[in-house]
Amino acid sequence: MPSGKVHFDGTAFVRHLSDITKAVQKKTPEALRALAEEVRDGAVARAPIKSGELRESIRVEMQPSGRVADIVVGPVYGKGGYNYAIAMHEGHPKVIGGLYELGELSQAYSDGPAHYGKGIGVKFLERAFNAVYRSAMKRLAGDYADAIRSATRGR
Repeated sequence: MPSGKVHFDGTAFVRHLSDITKAVQKKTPEALRALAEEVRDGAVARAPIKSGELRESIRVEMQPSGRVADIVVGPVYGKGGYNYAIAMHEGHPKVIGGLYELGELSQAYSDGPAHYGKGIGVKFLERAFNAVYRSAMKRLAGDYADAIRSATRGR
């Protein structure tokens, strides 16, 4: 005969996990949009400036599910019909007519050395994504922990 017993109800546990899943799913579209907008803002700040058209073309497009965000650049075309957005991001000197040198506006507004960190130049979208990603995981962990605590309060 046992001296004590703990009863573990698997049904209640599964229901509890379901509540946590719902809380995380509810938080995801909002958190994802915020991250995508942060990447967009970083890309805009790092994108070269000539007419402003490239920067204006950078946008967030959310899929209807709310679980997928695309940060879209362009299209922006140069005088020769080439895709200016790709040429500026990738730094294709043959396409843009020689060395990739930043113009006066880009140099004036750059917040760091050209093509690095927060500076204006090549890989403006990729560098923005990498900068946001480094800090985002910690922030998201806190956001989701709050949502889980809220879903499990009183249990």
